[in-house]
Amino acid sequence: MRERSDAREACLEILYWLKINKDRFSKKAIDKYFSLYPEKESDFAKSLVLGVCKNKGKIDRIIKKYLQNWDIERLAVIDYIILHIAIFEIIFSKDAPPVVVIDEAIELSKKFSTSDSYRIINGILDKIIKVEVS
Repeated sequence: MRERSDAREACLEILYWLKINKDRFSKKAIDKYFSLYPEKESDFAKSLVLGVCKNKGKIDRIIKKYLQNWDIERLAVIDYIILHIAIFEIIFSKDAPPVVVIDEAIELSKKFSTSDSYRIINGILDKIIKVEVS
């Protein structure tokens, strides 16, 4: 479903904006940004943004648990955000099958991050699914 892919991309953009602005949350700015998207798409993207923001600490702990010999602060910002979106969907939202969420996360990383990022993202999410979801 292309609209969900677009919504995940919009969520990534907003979460990136929040990250570089030191998590200063502006509902007005977010609403203005999402007014550029169709309602169904923006509703899904907003739910992702709010869910990730609400569960940021829990998601950070999950990421740290599955990073091997790597510090969370060393993750590229885009990879960090993509992981947050995917983990929120897999663990908290459960609105899409985990395999779909992983595929979407990999596509986002290929589009917006480094050439090797998808491997890191896939590895972490695969471990999470095997332990947390199974």
